[in-house]
Amino acid sequence: MPEPEPQASSSLVAAVERTAHAAGVYVEQAAAGVGVTQAEAHILAALARSGPATVGALHERFGHRRSTLTSVLDRLQGRGHIAREQRPADRRSILVSLTPAGGDAAAVVVTALDAIEQRLVDEVGRAAVAEFHRVAAALTRLARG
Repeated sequence: MPEPEPQASSSLVAAVERTAHAAGVYVEQAAAGVGVTQAEAHILAALARSGPATVGALHERFGHRRSTLTSVLDRLQGRGHIAREQRPADRRSILVSLTPAGGDAAAVVVTALDAIEQRLVDEVGRAAVAEFHRVAAALTRLARG
């Protein structure tokens, strides 16, 4: 079957927005059993995959407004999913880590994300996924100026 022709570049951002929304709905539904929102699920998955992170690193990774990120972290901490503590080497910096309950919740999210990513690779191939990563990184860089 021939590949579809690329759409005009003016529709690329709209396609990315639709895709991000669909992926967000998927994550929210997959995480419904652990009672977290889409934003919370992504934070849990990031901490599960990369280990503890500073608030600044999470802000850089996700691009949330600082107040939004603080609210997300407050909710996760209130549910016992994360712990925040000052870093001994830099007391101005807060380190965020998963608690055991947060690790359990994160495992549900990571499993769902891994499953859909594997289905995507099976459908379009690793090369297409790698190219998408390249395009997404460029779009992010350009959008941030």
